[in-house]
Amino acid sequence: MYSSSDTVVLTVSGVGGHGAMPHVAVDPIVAAASIVLALQTIVSREVDPNDMAVVTIGAIHGGDAPNVIPKSVELRLTVRARRPETRALLRERITAIATAQAAVHRATVQVDYRTGWARNG
Repeated sequence: MYSSSDTVVLTVSGVGGHGAMPHVAVDPIVAAASIVLALQTIVSREVDPNDMAVVTIGAIHGGDAPNVIPKSVELRLTVRARRPETRALLRERITAIATAQAAVHRATVQVDYRTGWARNG
């Protein structure tokens, strides 16, 4: 049986700045953290428990110094589903949730969704 195996790169952009002056920055790390937490509810609350779906945030990259708010953060995800309807739902919800959570924190997000397939068993 085949399932989808999509790769998603979310680039969260804000306004970098010094850690001593966070009020003049837009912190993409905080926005990215909010996105990570919100994405965890998709499978547990929006996918039928009898269906198969996985959303894995496998990498987070952002910033180089402990006292600097970076301009951007990159999240890398793997998304798997067996049914085309579930795959479409996951894509729609990941995009909507990432966009909304970024906006809550005055940041923006670019969604790069790459579709693929994996062989199971």
